Amino acid sequence: MAVVRTAHTNRYFDFRLALGIPLVLMALLLLLDPSGVDFALAHRFYEPGLGLSVGIISGWKTSCMIAPNRA
Repeated sequence: MAVVRTAHTNRYFDFRLALGIPLVLMALLLLLDPSGVDFALAHRFYEPGLGLSVGIISGWKTSCMIAPNRA
């Protein structure tokens, strides 16, 4: 019986990328102040009078966060 090799082989999992990318991002967050990005995103998704309005989040917020009047 002959052994048949397939062309699909698993790639080696590179731990340098898997651990390096998050470590570099954490170092950047420590070195740079991310508040400008935070305020820009908040300004983009906030509507006066409505609050946060991001698709399904606004529907979830209205149905779950606003308590109905109970007598």
